[in-house]
Amino acid sequence: MKICCRCQEPIRPGEGYDTVVPDSMSAARPADYQHKGPCRPQPRQTAPVPR
Repeated sequence: MKICCRCQEPIRPGEGYDTVVPDSMSAARPADYQHKGPCRPQPRQTAPVPR
């Protein structure tokens, strides 16, 4: 089963998707998959900036 790297939802049979190979200088990385159409990215938690 392929999982979209943007929305973390499964890519169902028959849905269009793109294969993205991340650029890595140190080692081989597995390919990432993302929906062809728009999907909602998962929110990212960021740490507060110290003053």
